[in-house]
Amino acid sequence: MKLDLNAALKRIISEESRGNNPVPDILGFLHLKHLFKPDFSTEIENLFEKYAEETLKPEPLLRIDVPKENFTIRPMARPSVRDWLIYEAIIDYLAKEILKKEEICQRSFSILNFKGQSKKKIDAWLKFDECCREYHKNGYKYYVTADLTGYYENINLEKLRKRILNYLGDNGDKLKIIKALFHLLRK
Repeated sequence: MKLDLNAALKRIISEESRGNNPVPDILGFLHLKHLFKPDFSTEIENLFEKYAEETLKPEPLLRIDVPKENFTIRPMARPSVRDWLIYEAIIDYLAKEILKKEEICQRSFSILNFKGQSKKKIDAWLKFDECCREYHKNGYKYYVTADLTGYYENINLEKLRKRILNYLGDNGDKLKIIKALFHLLRK
């Protein structure tokens, strides 16, 4: 098992370049290679090992109040770049493992049902949209959407950890990844 740090870094940089980050990194993460000296992959993997063994605490979160359109403030916490990179790589790995199991997509109707049918993201969205319109034509008049963004701070991490372990199994590699993830989340 190996975390794909390069893919995680590319996604962080891609999100940054799209302007989806309320607190942009002014260097555009170009400083990462310098930050971790010549072999940054080895440095990050060593850090991951320490988190999995719980022998090193993650760096403190940067806490920021982000203004919203309706003149309110949304609290935000941003991890250090190295912790963020490890977190993204872990989430990538777990998402791939979870989406391999088809029952997730069978129990809900979402765009996830259409990914993999084409390499282009827009194709999955168009197929999803077409299918939704077909359901509407066939008499389905209501749908339910859920926005869980306000719920994250209320998630019971111990229950979540148990559910993930139960779902994925607790073999050595997966257990190590899950331990590192929840060590990062306990900051």
